[in-house]
Amino acid sequence: VNDTNSDEYIIFSIYNTANTDLCENRHLSTEYHIVLTYWFKSLKCLNNEDKIPDLMKKSGFYFVSKQDRYESGYYGIEYTFTIEIMDKDGE
Repeated sequence: VNDTNSDEYIIFSIYNTANTDLCENRHLSTEYHIVLTYWFKSLKCLNNEDKIPDLMKKSGFYFVSKQDRYESGYYGIEYTFTIEIMDKDGE
């Protein structure tokens, strides 16, 4: 939640977590599904549109989709990403 009056901000949430890679009755990794929304007031901020997926990909996330948003005077771009992380016991 944004409780400031910033010209731009990001809100994210993890909307699904799933154990994956079942082997010998235990899961070796966990997959996380994340929604990240970039909110901004000025359309000049559209110049940042490709920066977020690029940075997330460099951090190991997989880009799934994006969708435009508009709410209360803010434009938004909603991105969906996934990442699979090996469990410590699975390493």
